[in-house]
Amino acid sequence: MPTSVLLIDDNPGHLDLIEGFLSTKDFAIRRETDGQAALKSLGKPPYPDLVMLDYMMPMTPGATVYERIRQNPDLKELPVIVLSAINQSTVKEKIPPCAATQFVTKPVDFRILDAAMRSLLGGKYPQK
Repeated sequence: MPTSVLLIDDNPGHLDLIEGFLSTKDFAIRRETDGQAALKSLGKPPYPDLVMLDYMMPMTPGATVYERIRQNPDLKELPVIVLSAINQSTVKEKIPPCAATQFVTKPVDFRILDAAMRSLLGGKYPQK
């Protein structure tokens, strides 16, 4: 079964760019364009192996989605990459770093994103 990634971003263009990058590897990709839909998607198994979460989203911000992920005992250790166009120190004030979290600045440098994914997924990273 391929490694699964849930992409959460309110900008379809950003989703398309990241999905294009991931499609060159062997990932199963799901997309959500708002935080509420993402939380509903994460409400029951099967859970993704990795979440990529946009920090700046209307209605349900990325910080809120992240907090709810970490409050769920089933998702507490779920790897999350937080994507943000704002200063990383500002983001880290709202989203405290943990071992299962990486931060990547937008616009995304795919080498940095790939390194963050490899770090979080370890042996689950596709070998394709």
